[in-house]
Amino acid sequence: MTVRRTLLTLALCGTLLSSSAAAEASHTPAREQPGRAYSYGPHPRQTVTVYGTRGPALVVLHGGSWARDTDWSGPARWFAARGFTVYEADYRLSSDAVWSAQRADVLAALRWVARREGPGAARPLLLGSSAGGHLAVSVGAYGDGRAHTRGVVALSPVASPYRAWRDGTAPGAPAQRRALARAAKRLAGC
Repeated sequence: MTVRRTLLTLALCGTLLSSSAAAEASHTPAREQPGRAYSYGPHPRQTVTVYGTRGPALVVLHGGSWARDTDWSGPARWFAARGFTVYEADYRLSSDAVWSAQRADVLAALRWVARREGPGAARPLLLGSSAGGHLAVSVGAYGDGRAHTRGVVALSPVASPYRAWRDGTAPGAPAQRRALARAAKRLAGC
């Protein structure tokens, strides 16, 4: 990992985790500027909302246990106001399609971003939280996805849906783990 990539990753993590960044994001003038949505596939959820038009590309993947969309427009606008071109990528939920449709959607969104950015552009950084963190790691850390990203920032990722299911079905598992086990089961379609 290069020093530049490491510093960018640390800056992104620190920014997202700081409470002052969230407060500042809600007061930035860029907040009034809506993102522009584009389709990268035929399903209504296969969209990318673009914020900003300059700077390095940052692809954001929402969490929500693969079952619901969570709003990342505030942080997307915040990053855009600080010089990133932010692509907030949506993907089919577990109610729309079972695994590995979500991974295929993220790959399709990354290919769309590459076409929009143009030849010779730097590959984007991939940022995901929770289920989005799982998808970011799944896409950006191995296989054909590595060719489409320059790095991954995963905030509280579900590193293994199988382990989430197994831990959540263990006797005495707390309610939060049981809920995640149900979400992993829906994702797998079994």
